[in-house]
Amino acid sequence: MILKLLEKYRGDDFGEYNLRVAWSPVLPRDMTQLVANEQVLVQGGIHSRHTAMYEVGVKDPDIEFTRWLEERDAIFKNES
Repeated sequence: MILKLLEKYRGDDFGEYNLRVAWSPVLPRDMTQLVANEQVLVQGGIHSRHTAMYEVGVKDPDIEFTRWLEERDAIFKNES
């Protein structure tokens, strides 16, 4: 938001970055319910796995998704 304000009022150009601020919850969250909700959203095609990982607090969803793909490939190789 600060970068957008600087662009608007000072004319600075910071490119086409899409920044997203993630605030940690003040109170503990019910992770079981959150994960169940995200699972339904992914299975229903409403969310991507990446978005679901971000919502449950995975720090780097891209790296985690790559690990998930590698693990899935290893499982499929062992089943063959």
